[in-house]
Amino acid sequence: GYPELGMGRLTQYVTDGAGFASFASTTAFKEYVAYIVRPSYAMHERMGILKTTITGQTLPENMSFRNFLSGRVLWDEAMAAASASWVNENPKGQLIALIGGDHVKFGCGVPARCARQIRGDNGLNSVRTLMLNPRVADTVADPTLVSRTTAESGNWLSEYTLQLRYTATGAPPAVTAGA
Repeated sequence: GYPELGMGRLTQYVTDGAGFASFASTTAFKEYVAYIVRPSYAMHERMGILKTTITGQTLPENMSFRNFLSGRVLWDEAMAAASASWVNENPKGQLIALIGGDHVKFGCGVPARCARQIRGDNGLNSVRTLMLNPRVADTVADPTLVSRTTAESGNWLSEYTLQLRYTATGAPPAVTAGA
């Protein structure tokens, strides 16, 4: 988790401490954690890969959700900080980043973190995301639970989940087609 990094190392990944802290209190971020990060943790757990860190370190027991979330958030923040830094240094340039789907779903991973760190009034208006060749599994909370039978039947539309941004308190995390 964060405490183990120490402030010196943490600031290498988090260049905007105040924005980083306030980002975690938004409704959108909480829904991102519930709909994207928690299912990802569960999938990693079922696959039996929570005892190995991204650096290859073997843990005596499964990584806690807190540490998994910390790692995911720092990973997103580091990608966003590097992207925003380049955009800020090249205001007439165009940055294209190819990153994993869970880091862009619902805009609360890297895109919103990058937008937060872009100087000026551009922010979210200058960041766009696009999922290449999305599949049914890309629209559900846990892609390992998508039925192969459903995919083979070609009944795709009824299985897609629309990813809508919202700010209203109590709004549903997703709207399922046909509902």
